[in-house]
Amino acid sequence: MPRAGPLRYWSLTLVGALLVVASVAAVVWGTYHLIGTESCGTRTTQACSSETGLYIMAVVLAPFVGGFGAILFAFRGGTMRWRREKRVADMVARGEMAAPVIARPTTPAPQLPDGPPATWQPKFEAEPAENPIERLQQLDRLKEKGLIDVADYESQKRRILGGT
Repeated sequence: MPRAGPLRYWSLTLVGALLVVASVAAVVWGTYHLIGTESCGTRTTQACSSETGLYIMAVVLAPFVGGFGAILFAFRGGTMRWRREKRVADMVARGEMAAPVIARPTTPAPQLPDGPPATWQPKFEAEPAENPIERLQQLDRLKEKGLIDVADYESQKRRILGGT
């Protein structure tokens, strides 16, 4: 939809709002008078008033007029675009301003150090080999405390001394 100028915008707003308000008033006015009218018609002896047709037309036709007013109000030229600031892209396209330049950062991005491979594997340092004499002394203490039996003591002793 093309942009609406301020005169068109406000005139459509005013006409649409007036039609909606007038139709609501006409429905209320017609309904009020129809309720106040006593029974009339072909089955009764009383004749209908000459204004009854006018009341019925007001109640039936006024909603259509109000709907038309609501449509005028809704499509009155969109939002008040004529008051909105111009977009930078539009001003650049029309040559009203130069295209903005995005500056590069002055400091270079930090470089990651050469690190370990993607799969990390811990490095286990081998414990310094104990002196066989110290290992035998520790084995003797375990035997004296009763933590190992004689068979375990003898098998571990052979292993420490190099025999299997």
